[in-house]
Amino acid sequence: YVSFLDIRFPTGISYGTVGGPGYSTSVASNIGGTEARNQNLTNSRCVFDVAKACKTDALRTALLAFFRVAKGKKHSFRFRDPSDYEVSATEGVLTTIGAGSTWQLAKRYTNSAGTEDRPITLPVNAVVKQGATTLTLGVDYSLSLTTGILTVLGSPQAVPDSWSGEFDVPCRFDTDVLRLVAEDIDLFRSQSIPVIEDRV
Repeated sequence: YVSFLDIRFPTGISYGTVGGPGYSTSVASNIGGTEARNQNLTNSRCVFDVAKACKTDALRTALLAFFRVAKGKKHSFRFRDPSDYEVSATEGVLTTIGAGSTWQLAKRYTNSAGTEDRPITLPVNAVVKQGATTLTLGVDYSLSLTTGILTVLGSPQAVPDSWSGEFDVPCRFDTDVLRLVAEDIDLFRSQSIPVIEDRV
């Protein structure tokens, strides 16, 4: 990533955030009320607000330091979405890149209406398998923790077909100004501190 800081937003704050996946849909209605809808994003883009999470002076201090280091919107960083940061073996899929020796980690969301494969670019850890066999990192494959790209090693090559583990979301602040209101000694609030997924 350009301007990516490989550090995680303080989890003590992220566990108090409001937000989740979002889409962009254009809706046009005719005079009879019939709608035409156009999906502008192939996959969702997460949006969060961390304002209500700074409940202690220590968390406020951590937020101030992180915001200054991130320089507002400039640098993106790791963000743990407390509602969605794990991948089970049945959800973890790999999509091939190029000639088939490199793979992108992804998480599959599915129900009876269909599926969505979400690329995972910031894995925290991963257990990679070929069938029931667990593959060995550094022997069977290498994995970038800042792209989520897995490269198959060795000859003959073991073809991975599933993975499980944890992941972060690449995010940035969606503001260049941190507005904190001092209500009392060591008591601060803010109406909004938006954080948005960084789509590269």
